[in-house]
Amino acid sequence: MAESLKRTELAALQRLVVDYAWWDATVDNAVLATNDSWIEENLTTWLHDNSGIDLVAVLDVQGALRLLYPQDLQGEADLLPQLHDFSDAAEAAADGAVVGVGGFVRLGSQVYSGASAVIAREDEAPAPGAPRPTLFLGKLVDTSALGHLGETFLLDGLRVIPGPGPLDQVSVVLPDVSGQPVAILSWDPPRTTIDLSRELTIASLAILVLFVGLLALLAQRTDSLVGMAATAAEGQAAARRAAEDADRMKSRLLRNVSHELRTPLNAILGFTALMRSESLGKLPDPRYVQYLTAVHQGGLRLIRVVDDTLDLVQIEGGERQLESRRFELAEVVAAAVGQGRTLAAEVGSELRLAEAEGPAPMEGDPAAVQRIVSILVQNALAFSPAAEPVEIRLRREPEGRAVVEVADRGAPVSEGFCASSYQPFEIGLQPEPRTGEGAGIGLAVAGRLAARLGGSIRFSVREGGGMIAALVLPPAMTAAGGMEAATGTA
Repeated sequence: MAESLKRTELAALQRLVVDYAWWDATVDNAVLATNDSWIEENLTTWLHDNSGIDLVAVLDVQGALRLLYPQDLQGEADLLPQLHDFSDAAEAAADGAVVGVGGFVRLGSQVYSGASAVIAREDEAPAPGAPRPTLFLGKLVDTSALGHLGETFLLDGLRVIPGPGPLDQVSVVLPDVSGQPVAILSWDPPRTTIDLSRELTIASLAILVLFVGLLALLAQRTDSLVGMAATAAEGQAAARRAAEDADRMKSRLLRNVSHELRTPLNAILGFTALMRSESLGKLPDPRYVQYLTAVHQGGLRLIRVVDDTLDLVQIEGGERQLESRRFELAEVVAAAVGQGRTLAAEVGSELRLAEAEGPAPMEGDPAAVQRIVSILVQNALAFSPAAEPVEIRLRREPEGRAVVEVADRGAPVSEGFCASSYQPFEIGLQPEPRTGEGAGIGLAVAGRLAARLGGSIRFSVREGGGMIAALVLPPAMTAAGGMEAATGTA
């Protein structure tokens, strides 16, 4: 149980800290120099607003605090020794690569989940145990975080008790990075497994019946609309209004069903993680672990489909608001590439990012641009054969458009691929992805986001086999100045 909770709370933090610690920009702006505007826009305020990070710290090679966010944090003297333990663990874990280590820290009555990693350039292979600057990211374990954990593991009355204390069947230790107790996580006595299983099964069946029934209703309404449109010209306006109503009903249906699916899915993921850890006892047959792993991975894929569906519904419904602020395109692309490293390692591929010569300042929504590039990178990894790298390049066209190209060596694309790729759930014209995953939603999201930015996505056949997907951003988003690319590796 403790291991399952630790993985649930810390795994995402460990991936995030590696993305930002193994980054040239972090070395240049937070270690070799102190670029306050970059730190605010990319580390502190950015991570707080976009990833819910409440605590950011950078320690130099001697272990002194180089950066602490928030600056008015109470209990800095109590925090520093704990950060030193995280730095030592991160230095020991580095073995030719930057590795995130996780645990919990305590400041007075507040407990944070945290992760740390050594800071290194993208082409470095840090040796284990060598002194290096380190980055620490922390999240406050507050009411919201406890509510999420309680929902995931179906635990009522979840609460944190700072400091070590007695344990019973309804509590676990929250350890620091070295395994020493920081706090106790306690909850109310659970209901029986039979009751939980019955509720989960009934809820899942009810959602499924509702989903099928509403889809049938939509199909009937669509048939009716087709008949109305064919009756007479004067009925076309009414049919169009009815079709728009049906489309809005479809969006509401997808949004509501997607939200309702999340609760049982979180329960499935929580229980499979708990059973796979065997923290409550060994499973009778090792094959059960394999079965649970398959169920867990399937649940994660379904969660991603739900998230993509919600994203698509928000865009089509006009609910996705774009911001406008100045940002550096190369940094946003590098962040998207960093997010794709885990998937690349899983499928046996490599991401190669060409270094942009000179700045590429932009004005627009950096989160939307990063989302589009991430989708293109994931799509390229799904198509590429094992051991074939995916190459990402930035360039500026003579007309002033900024272009981000993602090139793979996958199967050839059909002529209808470009048109079909923007249709949700349409994957029939695509080559079969190597990973076997995907519901055909990602490129639809990317295409619509690009259009909202005033740009587009272009597809072309790559010489020697494969495809090039290019995000084209309009001149209105770019500032004056040239940009040439040189090969590099990320």
